[in-house]
Amino acid sequence: MINIWDYEYTNNKIRLITKNGKTVEGYVANVSDFSEYEDVYENPEDMIDIENENGIFGFKQSEILKIELLPKIDFITVTEKPIKYK
Repeated sequence: MINIWDYEYTNNKIRLITKNGKTVEGYVANVSDFSEYEDVYENPEDMIDIENENGIFGFKQSEILKIELLPKIDFITVTEKPIKYK
């Protein structure tokens, strides 16, 4: 089982792949303890929320096949000379 708590404070974009083949890329919005859901779900478990341009998606720990850290994108340095306007 994937330890979702390893990703709680990452600033990297991640790729999450579920056991049924769904892939979601985005940033970790939240990692929550099962005790926060005891009164909501019959079988509560830890969850991770991934945020991207399409919204926020929650996944139970048991649904996750793997999580990959994607490389950070640094700022692009422009090497061309600036345009001079007259």
